[in-house]
Amino acid sequence: MDGAYSGQIKVDLYHLPGAAAVQRKADLESDMRGFMGFFYLIIGIMMAVAVLMAFALLFNAMTVNVLERKREFATMLSIGGETRRIAALLFAENLILWLVTLPFGLLLGHWMALQVGTAFSADLFTFSIVVAPSTYVLTAIGILLTMLLATVPAIRQVDRLNLAEATKVLT
Repeated sequence: MDGAYSGQIKVDLYHLPGAAAVQRKADLESDMRGFMGFFYLIIGIMMAVAVLMAFALLFNAMTVNVLERKREFATMLSIGGETRRIAALLFAENLILWLVTLPFGLLLGHWMALQVGTAFSADLFTFSIVVAPSTYVLTAIGILLTMLLATVPAIRQVDRLNLAEATKVLT
């Protein structure tokens, strides 16, 4: 139908005997697009909070790692080691940690998604979980980048160590 007449046709159909409601496909599509926009906003906020939490957790872990090994790092720097070498060691530790934990994390995340899908399914509604393989790749890369980014403040902390104080402190 011509878009100019759609409003009038909707009113005419609504006034037919026995008509309880009249919906246009265009209006329904517009409503669904609005709901999906809101859904994507909520998912985006959840993802941002998850990334911030991951960064905070990794940042704390790296800070504690450096604090516990402050004397070791100071000794390495005192005998001629470079901050770049210590940074490479910290990055290598994180890379190994990422490689070891990634498969378990992805499997656990997939299992949790399936559990959520099962929990939301009902008699009239089936919530099936479909995850694209690229999602796993993007997730792994995102976790790695977050981990490497959380290492930067720890490396700066190593670079700012007071070598005389750090090497003489006994723990």
